This record gives sequence, structure tokens and C-alpha cells, in this order.
Amino acid sequence: MATPQTGLAKRSTTADIVMQAQVPSLLANNISQNDWDAMPAEERLACYEFFQGEVKNTTENLDITFPRVKYPTSGSGVFEMPSPDGQPEYRPTLTGAVIFKQPVRAYWPIGDPISNNPPVCSSPDGIRPLADSSKKQSEYCVGCPQSVFGSGKEGQGQACKARLNVFTLMDKDGVLDEIPTLISVPPSQLKAFSDYAVQVAKAKSSLLGQCTVFGLVDATNKQGVKYKGLTLKFGRKLQYNEMKRARDLGTLFMENMQRRGFVVEEADPDPGTIDGHAEVIS
Repeated sequence: MATPQTGLAKRSTTADIVMQAQVPSLLANNISQNDWDAMPAEERLACYEFFQGEVKNTTENLDITFPRVKYPTSGSGVFEMPSPDGQPEYRPTLTGAVIFKQPVRAYWPIGDPISNNPPVCSSPDGIRPLADSSKKQSEYCVGCPQSVFGSGKEGQGQACKARLNVFTLMDKDGVLDEIPTLISVPPSQLKAFSDYAVQVAKAKSSLLGQCTVFGLVDATNKQGVKYKGLTLKFGRKLQYNEMKRARDLGTLFMENMQRRGFVVEEADPDPGTIDGHAEVIS
């Protein structure tokens, strides 16, 4: 016996948005609530698809510079966020939906100045160095002598710096941003993120199934230096149409996110040499 098909089962994300009573966030700056109320479904659909196309055209063929969160270094206890007026915003926590994550690597010979100098070898995916690296250290990152623990300064850590680029649609009063924000996770906190992702999977969820709350906790490394460890918690659960929209945005910006790589500004010394902290609240 065939399973009955329902309109809900077939409904697309766009159709969900078209049927909602409130003006979608994508249109809110250009369409009034009265105009939206007066539109028949077919006109709403055409209107929404038009604005989707215009958003795509706005960034198409451009090298996008994503807003970047600065992870706190020594002396700071909060995240630093860019704002539309150019003034930094300081926040103890950040909340958003993770749409893409990618390991990146960069190597400067020990003792060489980093400021204003590009790395001699770097990888935008943590797998293979860029072909045009000036002094490529290996064909693959795995097995490279500069990625071995103990190869770093004074035998600590890795000579090749590793970070995790986490692209997130920030959650503002229950509405996800349309442009991803980059949170660059430092080496000492990579395990914290991995542990959190495992806990998400064990909870039979996904990184896109809910917002993630990024927080900070006081920690001390083996040398007694204090720093901020990373905490990660479940935030609000996302509805299916929000998840689909977030994935569509991830697809739209995928090429630019994959190319982002590692930049000099993210090569600040990382005082953390102990594991980060992952906390899950269901």
C-alpha cells in the first residue's frame, strides 16, 4: 500500500517562507508588512526568489572578506566582534548556527618575524600545502616534520600553526544572519570543538540542528600562564526551514569559505597547552 503524500512532506523551504504571515527577514528592509499581506502566494514566491537572486548577485565573483571574531589573547577575557559602524563589540558569549568548518595550517620558521610576513608554507584545508608556498615543507600536512608535536619553539607544540575556521550565522534575537561570521579556533582549543561535535552526534543531532553557544572559561597552562579556554553549549533548536536556509547560504558562500585559509592576524601566540573544555547542555 502506497504511503499517502501530504503537502507538508513536499513543501520546499521557499514555500514555507512564502506562506508565513510575517515579512521574511530577507525582504524586511524593502517590503512593508501591509504589502506582504496583500500579495497572493504566486507573487510572494516571485518576490522572494527575486531578492534571493539579488543577494547572490551582490557577492558573486567577489573575494568576500567575512566578519571575523577575535579570540581573546592574554589580557582579554571576551570575544571581539566587528560591528556595522566599525567599532568593535565585546561579548563574553557568541551564539550562532555553524554552517562550515575547515582546518587550516601555516608555517613560519622559528625565530622569523610573523607580523606583515606571509607564511612560507600554508594550507587552506589542513590536507595539502598550497602549490605556490615559497618553501613548501611537505607534499601533505600529515607526516610533515613541522606538524609533529615537539617541533615548536622550545620543543612545545607544533612548529606549523593549526587552527579551525568555523563559519557561523550569528543568531540575533532569534533571526540568523545572512552573511557568515568567522570564528577562528586556536590550536589549544581544537579538542574542545572536536569533543563538542562528538557530543552533538551522540545526542542524535547535528551542528546545524541548533545554535551553538561559544563561551570562555579561565584556564592555566603547564607553565602557569593564564588564558581563556573555550566552552561550547547547545543553544536554541533550529526549525527545518531555518536549517535549509542556513545550508543554502553555506552553499552560496562555500567557495569563498574554502579559500579563506590562515592569515597573519590569527598567528598570535596561543598560551593554551592543555585541553580545552567542552560542555553540552541538552
